[in-house]
Amino acid sequence: MVEIGYKSFTGCTALKGVFIPASMVEMDIWDIFCDWWAFEGCNSLARIDVHPDNPVFASEDGVLLNKEKTEIIKCPNGRQGGYLIPDSVIDIGRHPFSYIDGLTSLSVSQNHPKYSSIDGVLFNKDQTALERCPQGRQGDYVIPESVVAMHTPFEGCTALTSIFIPASVVEIGFVNEITLAFNPEEALRKEEYVFCSCGGLTAITVDQNNPLYASIDGVLFNKDKTELIVYPKGRQGGYVIPKSVVKIRGRAFRWCTGLTSVTIPESVTEIGEEAFYGCIGLVSIAIPDSVTKMGTSIFWDCTALTSITLPNTITEIAHCLFKGCTGLASIFIPASVKEIRTRSHVANVDDLLDFYKCPAFITVHRDNPIYTSKDGKMMFKKN
Repeated sequence: MVEIGYKSFTGCTALKGVFIPASMVEMDIWDIFCDWWAFEGCNSLARIDVHPDNPVFASEDGVLLNKEKTEIIKCPNGRQGGYLIPDSVIDIGRHPFSYIDGLTSLSVSQNHPKYSSIDGVLFNKDQTALERCPQGRQGDYVIPESVVAMHTPFEGCTALTSIFIPASVVEIGFVNEITLAFNPEEALRKEEYVFCSCGGLTAITVDQNNPLYASIDGVLFNKDKTELIVYPKGRQGGYVIPKSVVKIRGRAFRWCTGLTSVTIPESVTEIGEEAFYGCIGLVSIAIPDSVTKMGTSIFWDCTALTSITLPNTITEIAHCLFKGCTGLASIFIPASVKEIRTRSHVANVDDLLDFYKCPAFITVHRDNPIYTSKDGKMMFKKN
C-alpha cells in the first residue's frame, strides 16, 4: 500500500490502532489525519505505528513522527492522559495535538533542546512563549509571569473555564501575513483566534499592570478599553457593552452560543467582521446610529435572531451580513444605504443581500436613492 485514500476510515469509531507499512511513502498528513478527513470521528484511535523500514515516517509511543523523529506529525485522536515529547523533536508540526479531548498533559525532559513544560503545559525553552495547552485540561489556568507571547495555545480547550493573563504578556494571537504584506496599516493582531474554540471559557482576566490588555468582568479589551477584543465563549445570558468601547473587534463574540442579548452603547462606531458569527442564542439586537462601519458576515448563522435595527448612518451593507439567519422575520433598510456588497461585489436583483437561508421580509426606506422594496423583496429603483 502506497497511499491512504480520502476519508477512508471516516466514522470508524471502534478503530483503536493504525499500522503504516514500509511501502507508504506519500500522504498529505494534515488532510489525512485531521478531524474531517480519512480518520474523521475515529475518537478511539489510540496508536499510530510505523514499520521500521519506512523511509519517510516513524512512530514512538504510538505517535506519528517524521523518519528522523525531529517533527511530530500527528498524535492520535484517542490518546488518553499525558504525552512525553521525545528529546529529538524540534518541531511540533501543524496542529498535531488537535481534536484530542483525552490529552491532559504535554511534557518534556529537562534536557530537551527546544521546549520546556510546566504542570503539563508546553512552552519554549526559556518559557517566554506558551506553545500548547493540552486539549483535555480542565478548570482555571494562570499563565506564568515569564510568558511574553502566545499565538494559538488553547485551540480546542473546551474544558477550560477561566484564563488569567499576567502583566508580562504583550503578544496574543498572530498577525495576518497576507494583510501585512499588502496593507501593513490594517494588519491587526488576531487575538480572537487564541480563544475561538474554548467553548467552556467564562472569564478572561488580565493583570492590571499589563501594558496592552485589560479586562472588565472577564471580558478582554485593549488597554484603554476602547476595543472589545474577545467575549468568553462559555458565558450565558445577556451582555451590556461598556460605554468606553468604540470598536467591537472582528469575531469578538463568534460562537458565543449562550449569548441571548447585547446592548451596544452609542460610543461604538465600528463592528468588525464575523463579530456575532454563530451566536445561535442571540434573539434580537439594536445597533445605534453611532455605528458607521460594519464588516462582513457579522450575523452569519444567528438562527434565533428575530429582529434587528440597522443604524441610519451606514452607507453600505457588507457581504453575507445576514447569511443563515433563518429566524429573521423582517429587515428595514435605511435611506443612508447606497451599496449592497455581494461575494462578487456586483449587486444584482437576485443576490442583493446574500440572503442564503434568510427568509426576512425586506422594507426599504422610501427616501433611499438606490433601492426600493415590494412585497418584501428588495430591488433597484427605476430611473
